[in-house]
Amino acid sequence: MAQSEHKRLCSTKASREKLAAQIEVLATECGAQCTRRETYLERKRQIGLLLTVGVWRCTLDLDAECDPGAFLGHWYHDGDGQETLPKHFDLTIRGSENPYHRRKATSCQERFVDFLDSLRSGLTALRAAT
Repeated sequence: MAQSEHKRLCSTKASREKLAAQIEVLATECGAQCTRRETYLERKRQIGLLLTVGVWRCTLDLDAECDPGAFLGHWYHDGDGQETLPKHFDLTIRGSENPYHRRKATSCQERFVDFLDSLRSGLTALRAAT
């Protein structure tokens, strides 16, 4: 079985840093904040990022020790308000959305270039809605 692009691109510290830098630039271009975060497993070969637009968050991990086979972004609401994701957010990010409360979604892309596009689309939609 062929190695996933995620596994290949996250395998070295230099490569993970390059991916993180691209995501940080993308967030800035979209008017979002991007911060490094502690990862829940506290792995040494992992970079955790948090993207923020208003009350909306997207967490992602660039992890050399785990191979989900794709780049994953977990979108969620971080507040007490009743805001919901913009209409058709799942289509916007080419991912999935919780259809019951519409306050969580997931980006899942096999290629990093497609993942960046998903993040850009999601951040742009959330920025327009705030």
